[in-house]
Amino acid sequence: MSKLKVFYTDHYEVELPEGHRFPMFKYRLLRETLLLQNILSINDLEPTPLLDEYVLTFAHTQDYINKVKHCQLERNLERLSGFPQSERMYIRSLASVCATILATEHALNYGIAATISGGTHHAFPDHGEGFCVFNDVAVAINYFKHQKKIKRPFIIDLDVHQGNGTAFIFQNDPHTFTFSFHGEKNYPFRKEKSDFDLGFPPHTQDGFYLFNLQLYLSECIERHKPDILFYNAGVDVIKEDKLGSLDLSFDGCLERDMIVFHLAEKKELPIVVVMGGGYANPINPTIQAQLNLFQEMKRFRLS
Repeated sequence: MSKLKVFYTDHYEVELPEGHRFPMFKYRLLRETLLLQNILSINDLEPTPLLDEYVLTFAHTQDYINKVKHCQLERNLERLSGFPQSERMYIRSLASVCATILATEHALNYGIAATISGGTHHAFPDHGEGFCVFNDVAVAINYFKHQKKIKRPFIIDLDVHQGNGTAFIFQNDPHTFTFSFHGEKNYPFRKEKSDFDLGFPPHTQDGFYLFNLQLYLSECIERHKPDILFYNAGVDVIKEDKLGSLDLSFDGCLERDMIVFHLAEKKELPIVVVMGGGYANPINPTIQAQLNLFQEMKRFRLS
């Protein structure tokens, strides 16, 4: 029977320069609000420890890992990542990957798990991009494939930005399916090739988006026959998001999540949920969309 567990990393929060566009505080705020509104209990939540560094090598080069760890990234790579490099950023990024590792283990045993972090899908093997240092889902997939606990993972990436790093990492892996819905005019402006890509024009609303999700996601899952789902549930698809381009409503965003969970239940597939993007300013709409996501997760059932 399904038993949701949520792993968090905000005890490794990084203080960013004033005016930085990334809302680092949103993770702590989401966790606190989930508890305040009784959507989750303290027993549903688990703080994440630090990952053994070697696990990162399942998706990243040792040279890149060393440069991040020792704050030796070249300036152009530091700018690409979107973050100032620091020891604290390395630790926080390590913990975020660990959260997805632990969530995958839990989902394999109990059907569903989530992280209040993760979805860092712009990270490539040898560099980071777009507020992503290490690619948590790619590391987790390759780690558990190495452990022979999964064989045919399926990544559902519904963040408004294409997961270019994830697509690149798995471009020659026929056993891992990358599925991406994203804004066609959004970052990254040079897209990689996923197994299935659909870019939406600016200001796409609920009806057209959800019609296509219903049409294509089930078909791709049926064709690939996965044994586990990884869901990047970025809420930067909502109209209020400052770094998005689509105009989904809160109800549309929630229906998106419901479609994903319904398919997981129908196919009896364990599912790992990572947060992905969310950049409303003020942050309240981002948090509300994520609260709706967690309320739907609590209803998930996998017998």
